[in-house]
Amino acid sequence: MNPSNPTYFLLDCIRAYLTKEKIYKTYSDVFLDPALPNFVHFHALEPLVFQTINQYDLKPTSEYARRLEDFRRSQAAMDLVLQTELLKIRQNFLEKSIRIEDFKGIRFSNFLYGESIRAGGDLDLIIDKENLAEALQIFHNLGFHLDDTKNRNGMSEVSFEELKEAHGQVELPLIKEKIHIDLHWGLYYPFLPYKMPSSFLFDNEMEEKEKIFWTLLTHHGAKEFWLRLKNLMDFGAFMIKVRDDFDWPEVWHKCELLGYQRTFKNGLYLLQKYLKIELPKSLVKVVGDITHSCESLTINYWNNGKHWEKPVYRIPYERILLKSQDQGFNQWNYFRCIFDAYAEPNPIESKRIINFPKRFRILNFMSKILSYLIEKIFRR
Repeated sequence: MNPSNPTYFLLDCIRAYLTKEKIYKTYSDVFLDPALPNFVHFHALEPLVFQTINQYDLKPTSEYARRLEDFRRSQAAMDLVLQTELLKIRQNFLEKSIRIEDFKGIRFSNFLYGESIRAGGDLDLIIDKENLAEALQIFHNLGFHLDDTKNRNGMSEVSFEELKEAHGQVELPLIKEKIHIDLHWGLYYPFLPYKMPSSFLFDNEMEEKEKIFWTLLTHHGAKEFWLRLKNLMDFGAFMIKVRDDFDWPEVWHKCELLGYQRTFKNGLYLLQKYLKIELPKSLVKVVGDITHSCESLTINYWNNGKHWEKPVYRIPYERILLKSQDQGFNQWNYFRCIFDAYAEPNPIESKRIINFPKRFRILNFMSKILSYLIEKIFRR
């Protein structure tokens, strides 16, 4: 499986930005593809594509050039709105002596790029789950409410006592006018086989570059498996920025303990082969042979450019997930953990068609799956 022409175009854009390698192709055929805007949007690379087109005098259709220009302006405005809102949120949480941290988005942009080149329209924030009820009260006072477009219960429908019983979920979507927040108390679903504690983001002794790396690997690699090219761009930007100024032997050892070695290797392989990025020598020495466990599936997913929230694309996503785990991963245990997570109704999950009493675990699990399919197929 080889990258399609639109995929090659985006890879060229990333290479040109990160390595300063010039683009010589015109990609005129790619710009005529009516599916290109949605394809670029899935990979979240609109600002990069806009910059590349102008830098190399490429010739997209006038309509698409206008859409990219509009996106750039709205992205710049949104960045300012989000940074202002983040300052306000931090101040309110500080007054209540509750720790809250942002991750991805603004934090990645500031560390990796220093300019508005990443697409993004929300804030990802993380708290300790013990503070969830009080945190939601703070957000409520700031004018936020649960995003009911996600088909969830509203804040007024869920008591603080019920929040303590929340399970199987690690985030809630909040909204105020056009400001979206994903409020997390974990970085990945508990049924995934990893051992990275989310508390590392609150560790005052950990350097910023370490926090960026482990956030990047946890989200981009161990959760999304490098399936969006923005994620691979972030990974490449990090490698170029830190190079050998990182304790790679310790990182590799920690990856083994956390269950991250396979997905880390997969990411390194993609950087080498498709972005032509030279990896740090001290990292190559400790990692050894850099291979990929499901290259064809990954490239095919890049080429399709469709989100795994859609049921038809969830299947290849799950295949990649299963093939991206470290040696010793037990598939049946993984499926059992999913069953346990969904076999009991959750007060903060998407609404189910019907909630059965807790003892009817199989019926509750089937209700969850059916509700998911209805939501994704008929309400999107």
